[in-house]
Amino acid sequence: MPQVVVIDASVWVTSLMTRDASYAAARTWLENYRASGGLQVAPVLLLIEIAGAVVRRTGRPQFARRACDELLRAPELRLVPIDHELGQEATQIAIDLGMRAADALYVALAHKLHAPLVSLDREQAMRADPFVKVVVP
Repeated sequence: MPQVVVIDASVWVTSLMTRDASYAAARTWLENYRASGGLQVAPVLLLIEIAGAVVRRTGRPQFARRACDELLRAPELRLVPIDHELGQEATQIAIDLGMRAADALYVALAHKLHAPLVSLDREQAMRADPFVKVVVP
């Protein structure tokens, strides 16, 4: 069975931004994880976050659409719906850890799956660290 990780949108967005200081680290981590046969899991919110961040950073809606389309076809990625249970856990995490809503969803999913959270979001990683294992590419 492949290792499962919950992957934050920060890693995917950074892997698309060639001028970002962490571009190489994000890209290398994703390529190596893919080659190892690992499974990446994220809330369906991942697509919305990537679309918005890519358009804001590049001003190129078509690039954002292509990126999201490629993610939807990625065999190593599973998108999880945000149901009532996940929403409740994320709410409690947001309260307990003082997290933003989207960040809390990724942490809640990692906690639910007993999986590490992979993130380049420093604040999310710092706040989540006592609650779930955090991997920074």
